[in-house]
Amino acid sequence: RNEVPFVIIAREPQVFNLALGYGGSADTIIWFLPKGTDIRSVPKANLITLADVERIGGFLAVGDWKTSKGVFTDHVIQVHAYGAGEFVGSDGIKNHRLTELLLATTKGVIVHIRPTGWGVHIFPFTEEVFTGFTGSVAFARLLAKYPRAHPLFEENYSGGFPAEEAE
Repeated sequence: RNEVPFVIIAREPQVFNLALGYGGSADTIIWFLPKGTDIRSVPKANLITLADVERIGGFLAVGDWKTSKGVFTDHVIQVHAYGAGEFVGSDGIKNHRLTELLLATTKGVIVHIRPTGWGVHIFPFTEEVFTGFTGSVAFARLLAKYPRAHPLFEENYSGGFPAEEAE
């Protein structure tokens, strides 16, 4: 944090996107402070509002902690999914403060921590990556709905197969 000043606003927020039908725990919502900002001058993490971020500056990001040997494309896709959440909630209750902060994020971050070093990898949310994610969601739903191809056929013609192989 000395090198890259940030405030962890939320740990493990439950992020939901009902339109696409997914949800899960993002590792964090982080506020990256403007260079030269004294971290002691910002409100405590559980009190930070979007108005504070707008007043002080910097940017908000959805983050993921990784300890793997590398940082991979699927890590970026995962963070995009959380960044596209519609709201943050817990136990059936929407958290309005965290939802407002989530909706103001424009970037993702992977904080890569290894015994020999560290990295903070910041990236913009892009339509290309999000489209790749939503395509995988659609594909997974299709496979769950049609684990076998037979219901997709309009007509079937076969001969000689045992019944289980004909489908």
